[in-house]
Amino acid sequence: MEGEQEIRYATPYLPITLSPNLPIEVVFEVQHERCITMPAPLATIIIPQYMHLDLTRQCLRTLRECDPVLWPVIVVDDGSSEEALRAAGLDAFPQVTLIRQSHRGVTAAWNLGWPAVTTPRVIFLNNDVVSHGPWVEQLVQPLIDGEAQMTGVCLRQEQLLPHAILERFPMPQFLEGWCFAMRTTTLRIHNGFDSDLLTYWSDTDLQLRLMLSRLSPQPLLAIPDLPLDHLGHATAHDPHCLPRQRDRWRADRRRFIDKWK
Repeated sequence: MEGEQEIRYATPYLPITLSPNLPIEVVFEVQHERCITMPAPLATIIIPQYMHLDLTRQCLRTLRECDPVLWPVIVVDDGSSEEALRAAGLDAFPQVTLIRQSHRGVTAAWNLGWPAVTTPRVIFLNNDVVSHGPWVEQLVQPLIDGEAQMTGVCLRQEQLLPHAILERFPMPQFLEGWCFAMRTTTLRIHNGFDSDLLTYWSDTDLQLRLMLSRLSPQPLLAIPDLPLDHLGHATAHDPHCLPRQRDRWRADRRRFIDKWK
């Protein structure tokens, strides 16, 4: 299998090595009680979170209950309080790393998380997602086989942009942004997500860049019927955050249109 090698997890499990230029704090890594040998994991899952840590806990709990593989997970916290993080008890879950940043939005969280990944592939997962069975291997297998540059759960028809913009795109459909996977090298080649798009449209922007790069005849591929439920933007549609989120959506949309018009 691509990139497969033998690695050893021992006590203590050594922290990942991060660039000293990254403004982050590695808060914890779950310790292993004894040394074991296992194949290197196929992918790392990145979960951004802002408040609503109960959703993150549910996301991690169902992932661990439904899949026998302990996929490495990086939770990037986008400005939650110390008290909320302590109460969440995320350190009870094995193979989870917590990275913190001040509140800067999901794009900054993605861009903070993926450079810390040491696996060949990375999955970006919303914290309001519930697992009902194993799904990681199905999502990353087309990346291993070279069938696509990005995989996701389903395609969406873009309808919220001017027609003059849409007609210039190579294809009108994009992968939904609540669960998608890429090769880590692809992210490096494209310099990750556009940091000018703070919360919205940054995944669409990256998909457009993948289409235009022509490095693959099928840059985007949806994997249907994965055993996942998305709770429908449970964080973004919080009534306490909604007015600010709407303003961010409008601002990011303007930036996206200015970039691609």
